[in-house]
Amino acid sequence: MKVVQAKPGPWLDFAYSGGRPQSWYERVRQAGYVGVGLDLFDPEGEAALQRALASGLQVQVYQGWWGPAWSGGVRAAQQRAREAARIGVEWGLPKGMRIWLDSESWPFIPATDVMAWINAWTEEIEAVGYKAGLYVGYRTPLTADELYYGLKLDRYWRSASQVPDVAVRGYCMVQEQVNVKVEGAWVDIDRVQPDQKGDLPEAVVLPDTAGSLTEQAAVEQELAEAARLIAEAEARLKGAAS
Repeated sequence: MKVVQAKPGPWLDFAYSGGRPQSWYERVRQAGYVGVGLDLFDPEGEAALQRALASGLQVQVYQGWWGPAWSGGVRAAQQRAREAARIGVEWGLPKGMRIWLDSESWPFIPATDVMAWINAWTEEIEAVGYKAGLYVGYRTPLTADELYYGLKLDRYWRSASQVPDVAVRGYCMVQEQVNVKVEGAWVDIDRVQPDQKGDLPEAVVLPDTAGSLTEQAAVEQELAEAARLIAEAEARLKGAAS
């Protein structure tokens, strides 16, 4: 795999791939969709990644919503980020890939606590070489200015819910429809576009045949380093808890 700029146009995302065969991904590509967004916590996600890539689709990834983590503070944010990064390494996602955080349905806590949580998550994701992005979902309790000035990440994905614009930067991906059927399967439909600064998110694709062995060797070295950094972070967490 290699990291590229996500191609503008229509995309699909779904929380559970449900064992969809490669032929489904091929039909999605033939229908004009550019790529798919996969949940790192989908138990069949890695197989979905390989099928999508083999079908010529680009792939983005996100960490799906898990409500109890919001109340756990910075330590919960760090733990969630390490779990996402570990799966990214297991899937073989190269350094520089962006991982989206599904931010929605927060409990009624101060915006400062929400920003601290997201920033702690971002720092852990970026410490191992990945990039962070935010899916701004239902009941994300931040204003347009807080989303831009209060957070350390720099890419935003707008949900289909009523959410604020992001000051200065705007959104590089917009969810246009939710829970619709495409080629017989339930999905959400998104559109990738340049944000107000002209930036796009990242995606992975299969490398060109030429030079692919060299690229793969470099990726394997990066993944080994990422795994080492994750292990060190976990050891520090255990040491602080003891």
